[in-house]
Amino acid sequence: MPLTLLHNGSHVSLAATRCELGSLVRSFAGPDSLTLRRAVAFDEPTPWQNEDHIELLLDGATLFDGRIKATERVASPDGEEIAYTCLGPRAQADEVPFERLIGATPSARVVYNCPFHEAAAEAGCIALPGAHASVGDIVADILDSMAPDLNNSPRFWIERGAT
Repeated sequence: MPLTLLHNGSHVSLAATRCELGSLVRSFAGPDSLTLRRAVAFDEPTPWQNEDHIELLLDGATLFDGRIKATERVASPDGEEIAYTCLGPRAQADEVPFERLIGATPSARVVYNCPFHEAAAEAGCIALPGAHASVGDIVADILDSMAPDLNNSPRFWIERGAT
């Protein structure tokens, strides 16, 4: 089961770059995170930068896909290293404000599953007609309506290989 690390789309030799994997956290409550550590000399510049794209693959399947969000130089009697904290797409999506077009009017107020007797009062805010949208329908509607902002935001990355 070979692990593959990609930095900005290029294969990283863990041994040659003196890089080791720290922790990988998959979460429903927060963004996925990956910690990497690279051994460096005290006066060596930081080889990777914030917002660099990082992927971790296992047998070609993606385990983690995200961006470097923090770097920290760590010194100990055994040596020095840089610890990189990478966060997945959920952290990047948190930086894009929600706005939905209802008809041709942008609105941050959106109503889903509006009861029929309240529809008149909520006119102009109802995203999906009817009162039977599933969680999947609602999430799909939000992602579909936000796709241009998510794809074009310099702080958000969706398409594999985009930088």
